[in-house]
Amino acid sequence: VKNLISNNDSLKIQMQEQMLSIKNETFYKLLCHNQFSDKEIFDVLENVGVPCDDKIYALLIIHLNDISIDMNIEELSMQRMLVAESLRNQKCVEIRNIVFIDFERIAVCMSSNEMTGHSFQLHAENIIRKLQEYVHFDTGISISVSGDVVDSPLKLSKAFAHAQLVPRVSQNIFGNHTIQWYD
Repeated sequence: VKNLISNNDSLKIQMQEQMLSIKNETFYKLLCHNQFSDKEIFDVLENVGVPCDDKIYALLIIHLNDISIDMNIEELSMQRMLVAESLRNQKCVEIRNIVFIDFERIAVCMSSNEMTGHSFQLHAENIIRKLQEYVHFDTGISISVSGDVVDSPLKLSKAFAHAQLVPRVSQNIFGNHTIQWYD
């Protein structure tokens, strides 16, 4: 009986991990493709915990700058996980979803019903500044961040496309902002 219960708990954990993976994959597809109906977009966002009635949304792309060709997959994976976990540990209620795009990029969806455009951008920059300081101090990992702000969850795929267009630079050469915003 103990083995049956133990195996059942293991299956529950595996199922939860697979559900998270499916949710993240669906959210990533939503960001990459603008071919979803409004209802499908709202359903996906609801499933991953992004409110559809907030006033403002930000889509950030975190770039890991110190990727070496000599790194193995485990090292790359650990760096991504460390950055994502450090971001989650800030316990910022505006961070709605974090998705791994590839080995060197992480997408972060934020939203707020309280802030406006400029204050929301400043808030996001403060979160990223803390993340940069913590991750660099603790591990030596350098990150750069690009992003875009939109006023509707229906525009998140556009924000994702815009964030990818922002020049990737390891140092901010455009001023003292920690996020290179699409303008």
